[in-house]
Amino acid sequence: MTSFGTQVKESNLKEILEAKDQDEYILFCYDRQYLDALPEEISNLLDVETPKLEPKLPSFTGDESLKSIERLSKKQSISQNCETYLSLFKSFDDYSQALIKTSATHTQLAKTLVEEQRLQRMALNVAMTNLETHNKSVDMNVKSFVAVAEKERGKQTNLVDSLSIDLEILKHVRIHPSILSQLGTTHQGKERLSDFVDLEYIEVVKRDTIELCHFLAQEIRDLLDKTSELERCESEVLVDIANKNNLHVLDASLADIQEIYQRALFLKETRKRDMPRVSDKIAELLNIPITDLFASLSVNHQQPTNTHEAKKTLGLFHHLAEYQVQNYLPQLANYELSIRQKVTTLAISKRNSIQELIKYMNAVSQIQSEIASVEPRLKEAKEYLDAFKKKYEQCDLESVRDTLFGYGALMIEIVRRREYAELLSENATLLADLMSKYREEEEKRRGFFRQKVSRMLPFKLLMMDESPPQCEITANVSYTFMQDTSLQKKDITDFISLLGQAYSQSPHLLKSISTTKSIRRLITQQSNEDEKFHSILKVMYQQLDSLKLDFLKFVEADCNPCTF
Repeated sequence: MTSFGTQVKESNLKEILEAKDQDEYILFCYDRQYLDALPEEISNLLDVETPKLEPKLPSFTGDESLKSIERLSKKQSISQNCETYLSLFKSFDDYSQALIKTSATHTQLAKTLVEEQRLQRMALNVAMTNLETHNKSVDMNVKSFVAVAEKERGKQTNLVDSLSIDLEILKHVRIHPSILSQLGTTHQGKERLSDFVDLEYIEVVKRDTIELCHFLAQEIRDLLDKTSELERCESEVLVDIANKNNLHVLDASLADIQEIYQRALFLKETRKRDMPRVSDKIAELLNIPITDLFASLSVNHQQPTNTHEAKKTLGLFHHLAEYQVQNYLPQLANYELSIRQKVTTLAISKRNSIQELIKYMNAVSQIQSEIASVEPRLKEAKEYLDAFKKKYEQCDLESVRDTLFGYGALMIEIVRRREYAELLSENATLLADLMSKYREEEEKRRGFFRQKVSRMLPFKLLMMDESPPQCEITANVSYTFMQDTSLQKKDITDFISLLGQAYSQSPHLLKSISTTKSIRRLITQQSNEDEKFHSILKVMYQQLDSLKLDFLKFVEADCNPCTF
């Protein structure tokens, strides 16, 4: 995965490999082998990955060396004593060099250990980021499905609950004779709305609908429980990881180690001239070249010419050796020991860090597996719901309700069309009479002009003797079923009243509906299916009842800008 928690796939591999500068990725490779490893394998891994420190340096016995020199100095010659001190300071220098070298190695190891643990922490954070992304994605998918499923379950549950009432109403509603007469022989013998419904089929639909509602309820509950559990597990892992984040402690420990190492270097720097000075002094004392110092001492045993000066110099050597044995070398050894102890702690911390990484990656893997198991179930639930909708797309339990609604709307539409035809016919005659009277007035004006004005003219215009045009207004209304039907408004109000009584258990069902509300707005605002159904019929009836008033308003609005 990349440092942004994106899983590397074939589709994005090229982009990742070619990224540069600020877009460049850090890639983390996870070895899934250890997710199912046995405890012995984990233990072996920890042993291999836990670094070994440099061998512990033996304690320096400087005090014993000084005591030995004191005993031998009285028996040895000055040349031999010089050789002894030269050898002693050489051992001091070798020991200090070994301490510095070991401290340097351990300081570098400390830096590596802290960096490795930082990368382990980054790798864990990347894995958690990827987990969070997947968890959020599946949570969104589940919530999206639950919203759809809850809505569908609520709708289908209401249809199942009201089916008995719907069917009972169908059994009690006789189709109006004027409508039955238009149905033809194919529906002969059918008198009630229930005769047009396949009750056996509706029972099958009801059974499947109940099964769907139970299925959706169980899936909604299980999916929400699963996403809640996944969120809880993720949160617990995140909190646990955050509580065990000790990078600041590691950084502080590394800073301490580097500071101690710098002190050791500084201390070594202050004593770096001791060995050269001792060598120079002995060479000067014995009057031999510095390059031949060790060879001369071991072979010729040169004797100094000034014995007093030589003894004084040996005394200085002894004091210098005492200082190094009692101060310089113990302090340097303490620095090395302090660094060793802190690095040992870092090595143990790395071992624990590997254990924690494996533990948390196991937890992440298990949660990822649980997340992966949600998608197939979610897909199955969607397919089940889609299959139900497709199977009963044309005729589900709502078709029973639609039959009631359709019949009520049919009655309203038949009466509305009849009244529209009557309104058109009546107003056509009225307009014809009006225009006829208006023509008579025009004829009188023209007659006055012919009798009084035309005689005054020295010429005649035949066009002035023409009769006024006529306006013929006719309503092309044929006598059809709409005019012949005996269906009345009372039949409609009785039907709506029947519905109101049947669905009276809904406290808001019979609420009065303002005539200014459109059907679309009404459907949007009403939440109860029964209420929607009943209210739409009431609106349609109100539109029928106000047909004449609406016509007059239309005429008034259309003729308002015009005057005779």
